[in-house]
Amino acid sequence: MTEIPKNSEYRIQSQRVRLSLLFPHLSFGFSFGIRRSEFGTFVMERILIIEDELPMRTALQDVLQAEGYRTLSAAMARLDCGMPSSRKPDLILLDIMLPRLDGYSLCAELRRMSNPVPVLMLTAKGQVEDRIAGLDAGADDYLVKPFSTEELLARVRALLRRVQDRATHQPL
Repeated sequence: MTEIPKNSEYRIQSQRVRLSLLFPHLSFGFSFGIRRSEFGTFVMERILIIEDELPMRTALQDVLQAEGYRTLSAAMARLDCGMPSSRKPDLILLDIMLPRLDGYSLCAELRRMSNPVPVLMLTAKGQVEDRIAGLDAGADDYLVKPFSTEELLARVRALLRRVQDRATHQPL
């Protein structure tokens, strides 16, 4: 497993994001977390982290923000249909073992409501039966804790790439 980068590295990544937003025609060796909207402007992709353990939630936020993603976070699962569209996530990172509503139930309910947002389950439950239950509940991917930062980021990029591919290939 890889250590989470130091704060100075986060500042460098944040500066790269700002520069790439100000000067999109130049290459700063950094393009993750930023996409062009349907109106031609650049937007940062939003990732909702639903994780009840504060240290894990904070670490995930730090890693994702360092890569240029905007993060929203919650300590427990809620079906909040009233979320404004400006805050709707492009991806959900979802823990399974949560207070009140578990990750399996939340994911199944999102799919029942025809919510297409990709879901990546992050959990300590690594048995084959648990993985199958998560995928059958509607998760797009499943990653067992502990995991490497590089693998998490690769899976996030892959899921967001699939969403972008679907959006660009939809018939008019």
